[in-house]
Amino acid sequence: MDEKFIFSLIGCITGVSGLVISLTTLIRTLIQERKNIKIEFHPLHCGYFKKIDCFSDYMTDYHAILHVQITNKSTSPNTINFFDTYIGNQLIQFRTVDIDKIKIPMSNLNRNIVIPMNPSFYLPVRLEPYDVKEFIVFYPILPKFDTETISGRITIGSAKGKLKTTFTMMNLNNLTREQQSNNQHLLPVEHNR
Repeated sequence: MDEKFIFSLIGCITGVSGLVISLTTLIRTLIQERKNIKIEFHPLHCGYFKKIDCFSDYMTDYHAILHVQITNKSTSPNTINFFDTYIGNQLIQFRTVDIDKIKIPMSNLNRNIVIPMNPSFYLPVRLEPYDVKEFIVFYPILPKFDTETISGRITIGSAKGKLKTTFTMMNLNNLTREQQSNNQHLLPVEHNR
């Protein structure tokens, strides 16, 4: 065989090997570094309730809260830049509140549901690798609705792209005694005196 042919064959083999290794590394990196965020809602801390005195400056009939847990399941840090919430097609804005807890009166019982408002939600949210952040999102103004439960969607924008998810809120004023006693560990109660 010719010496030039052997060197050409070796060059071809190393070139193709380098291309395969580069593509494998790129695919592995893209899989590991993709947006890998998990969003969970604590169902009994996700609800709407009638306007209460400490938020009387808002012109609305109802307020709402979402208890959200966000997990970064990636090996690299991520930052959440926006958190858009929609009920129907209407964007609703969250507010950061400076109180430790809110008391929501239950209409059918002589009790209040006490919901801790810490930690409050601030943007941007920095998530380290495998980090978990939990917070309460407060919505002071809700659009008009005529159902007992409200469904909505959230779009979260991070440094690695957008993530969409849905949620359901129930009327916290109308919890039954059974719902309250089954979830005592989630919803602390104060008796009205």
